[in-house]
Order: sequence, then structure tokens, then C-alpha cells
Amino acid sequence: MIEPPKPCRFDALADDYDRHAEIVREIGSRLLDRLEGLNFAPERIVDLGCATGALARQIHQRYPSAVTVAVDASRPMLGRARRRQGWWRARFERVCGQAERLPFADGAFDLAVVNLVLPFLSDPEALCTELRRVLAPGGLLLISSLGPDSLNELRPALGSGETVAVRLIDVQGLGDVLVRAGFSEPVLDTDWLTTTHACNDQALAELSGLGFLAPTEQASVEGPVSQLSWEAVYASAWSPEASQPLRSGDGEIASVPIERIGIRWRKG
Repeated sequence: MIEPPKPCRFDALADDYDRHAEIVREIGSRLLDRLEGLNFAPERIVDLGCATGALARQIHQRYPSAVTVAVDASRPMLGRARRRQGWWRARFERVCGQAERLPFADGAFDLAVVNLVLPFLSDPEALCTELRRVLAPGGLLLISSLGPDSLNELRPALGSGETVAVRLIDVQGLGDVLVRAGFSEPVLDTDWLTTTHACNDQALAELSGLGFLAPTEQASVEGPVSQLSWEAVYASAWSPEASQPLRSGDGEIASVPIERIGIRWRKG
């Protein structure tokens, strides 16, 4: 039996999240641009870390006949996503679940879209291994994160980079994580974006509203942070054939379809 997810720190951010999430929506849209030119028609899609459902709705617009499942660990976020889900004919389904322990069967999806979830996780490899598990052979992963050049203006103002409450990973690091998880043909690239803010308070309110800062950190800010830089890191990678092993910190687990397992009947 799968236990319901525990309350998370994003629960308190749900009501005002959309007001602060322009940068998240922009990076998510650019992540979906990686689908351009691909001869790929997924039938089952998961949007992991869907928040209030903006990206899930874009995915539905791109693939209206596919089944899209929007997953988030925060029930209040999923409650806000209900507005984008549609009232008469649902554009996507909503599921509450933890990123590292998804409540889905092996090979459940053809496409996984994961926008800015990695910065909030302590173990990126656990996430990528789980994504490899739920993707069918030949499935595609699209994932974005934040690189080390993100929020450079914020660190001097806060006095220490340790007060930025997100994990930053460069292109090479993300590629290494995907390869260790068993994905093939990773393609990685970066964008640099800048957001401007009327004043320090507005910048910090948006960062806190997205979960990048804890509320207690605002009092220690000194110096201007009206402009913020974001290094967006993107990757696409394919799930290999089922015979390839799943990799984790404990070693490799072979994955073999049951129809490939021969049966020898014992006589008498």
C-alpha cells in the first residue's frame, strides 16, 4: 500500500505561486521546445512537479490525444491546478506523489517532462533512476534545472551562497547523472535569462514565493538584488531497451520483459 505524501514546504506557496512563477513558466516553455522536429508521438505523458498545472496544459495543447498525468507532492498546488485541468473534459489527470517514489508501474509513460524539480532535491540520481523506471523503452525524458551561474547577484547580498535554498547543477553534472541512471543519447544545452524587479522586496518576494528562499532568510539581505540572472540547463535523453539494467547507488538491477523469459516444463 502506498502511503499518501506528507505535507511539503510548497503547500504554503500554492495560493500566490502563479503570481511569482513567470521564470518557471518561461523555462518550461523552452524545455518543450526541445520536442520540435522530433518524429515522436507519445500516448502517455507525465509532468512531474507540475505545481499549478501551467506546463501540463501546454503539454495537452501539443498532444491533445495523449493521456497526460500531472504529478506534484503538494496537494494545495494540485488544487490550484484544477482550474487549468478543465471542468467538462479534463486536459490532464492530477496525482499527488513524491518525485523519488512515483506511484506508477514500470514503463508507464512514453514521455516525462520535469521542469525545475532537481533544484529542490537532495539526490538527483534517485529521481533520474525513478524516471528511467517509469519510462517505457524508447521513451523520452525532458528535464530542466538551474546551473551554477544562477542568482549570482543574490549571493553577495545575502552574505553567503549557502542561504540560497536550491541545488545548482552544471551541464556536465546533469549529463553524468543521466548516464549513470542508464539513459542514452543525452543532449544538453543552456540558456541565460535575466529577470528585472522594481525593488529588493519584489525580487525577494518572488524568490520566496517560488521556494528559492526560506522566509527567515529575507531579514539578512543587504545590497541591491533588483536584477537576477538564471542559467537554465536543459537535457533530453532516451530510455533504452528493457534489457538494459537500471542503475542505482547499490548497483545494477536487470530488467527483462516477462515474455522474453523462457519456461522449461519438468517432466513427470
